[in-house]
Amino acid sequence: MADEINNNSSGGSGIYFIVGALVVAVLVIGYFVLGGNFGGAGGDVNIKIDPPKAEAPKN
Repeated sequence: MADEINNNSSGGSGIYFIVGALVVAVLVIGYFVLGGNFGGAGGDVNIKIDPPKAEAPKN
């Protein structure tokens, strides 16, 4: 009685390639969505908040 031994060396390497390609695609899309600025040294952003002036209560 002979035993059959299957040695498939692929082991799902195709799925690793697909997952890797998807990860790279997500990183590239994220880079462009965030404006290509991962360093945090963006342009100057000036935010000025002027609350309304409160009047003193009159007695």
